[in-house]
Amino acid sequence: MHVYAVIGIIKRKELIKELADVYHGECLTYCQELLELQKKWNEPFIDDKSPDDSRKKMKPPKRLKKSR
Repeated sequence: MHVYAVIGIIKRKELIKELADVYHGECLTYCQELLELQKKWNEPFIDDKSPDDSRKKMKPPKRLKKSR
């Protein structure tokens, strides 16, 4: 029984180490994404559209209202 307990402990330690490695990899991925977002946030915003382009151009109505 003592041998089986030691084997169980070793397996649990391996599983914990595996889980820690996966968690560490995910943390690195999220940190990299966060760094990229911070870099984008610090860049100045450049609006490509001129003020005239942003307004909708009015179309003439398809039917004219009847005057009374």
